Amino acid sequence: METPAKNEEVSEFAQKQPLIEKSFYKKFFRGLFLFVGLIVIIIGVMVFVASQIKRPVTETPKPEELEEPPEVVISETKYLFAYIKNSDSIFAVASDFVEKILIAEVPVSADGIYTAISWKDPKVITYSKCLSVGNACEIFSYDIINNSLKPELVSTASRINSFEWSPDRKYIAYISEESGQTNLRFKSGTIDTILKTSPLAKDTTNTYSKVMFTDDGQFLAFSSLIQKVVGGKDNEQIISFPVVNIYRINGIQIDFIQNASDPFFIDNETVGYKKDGKLVYKKIGDTGESEITSFIGYNPQVSPNGESFAYWWNEDNGLNVVLGVYDSKLNIHRNILRGIILPTWITQDKVAGIKADSCLGENCLLYQFQTASLSIVDISNGEVTPVDQAKSISNITFNRAN
Repeated sequence: METPAKNEEVSEFAQKQPLIEKSFYKKFFRGLFLFVGLIVIIIGVMVFVASQIKRPVTETPKPEELEEPPEVVISETKYLFAYIKNSDSIFAVASDFVEKILIAEVPVSADGIYTAISWKDPKVITYSKCLSVGNACEIFSYDIINNSLKPELVSTASRINSFEWSPDRKYIAYISEESGQTNLRFKSGTIDTILKTSPLAKDTTNTYSKVMFTDDGQFLAFSSLIQKVVGGKDNEQIISFPVVNIYRINGIQIDFIQNASDPFFIDNETVGYKKDGKLVYKKIGDTGESEITSFIGYNPQVSPNGESFAYWWNEDNGLNVVLGVYDSKLNIHRNILRGIILPTWITQDKVAGIKADSCLGENCLLYQFQTASLSIVDISNGEVTPVDQAKSISNITFNRAN
């Protein structure tokens, strides 16, 4: 077998080079990598720039908040005083002296009269109602706000002349007429006690019977008329005169003051009253009296601050009546206005009273007038504000519970 020679020529095909060199691939992939990297960098830059731009945030619209209307403050009516009209109806008068409301009324077909009133609370008024003829009386409390009625007391008396609540509203003290007797009574819970009984002396003026407590509730005073037999066997007479009885809250009597009327407490230990043509005062339980001022008038009423007294008196031999005020600080009496009797303080500078052209002293009874006119008088200037008219107006009662 022959062996080819070493210097034999190689064919043309064998001598040709590869169409694509390896270096080309390297360059291609390197360029592609750089291009992709550049794209990634550009995208990253764009994302970063976009993230730094604050786009407006669209908030979810909230429902419009409704503005709440201002709170409506309803002012409560303040009632200053009450009174009995024609013995069959009771009215309370507001602080504007215009508004007045009917508290109670006896039906036309029913029998009964209202005899006394007192304020239990600023919006609760208590009143007594008795049969016109017979022995039956009741005391009720009427709540003006809640329009509710509460029975407080049932009595076999023929009349309840006056009553008052203790400051804590736990007790009722009252003066009643029963079986020809005048009774001073004290009710605690269901226990109704007679403190004193005396022969009945009719109070035709309806001004002598009064009941009151000290502010601390430790003492109470009764003012009433009593009868006494004077003279010998052949000239025996029965006379009536006013007295003031003072008790402790436990029922023990402290004072019995004859010929005294219109009591008032100066403080929790001092009582004042009208006696023998003077206004006097003394310490409860003591006998010595001190004079406040000489006094010729009727029905003195102490002002809310305890410094003045309103009263009425006669001038020109009874032809005229005059409303007067005594100022204890200045020690002077002032004539305020003609034609006003039975004043009752309703504010520090105003009194409620009855208009009367002329009448003689304590015989100036309301039922003697064709028409009784209730008016308010400003004692600082004499201005008169009419309130009501009737055949009779009585028991004007200041709302001390306010």
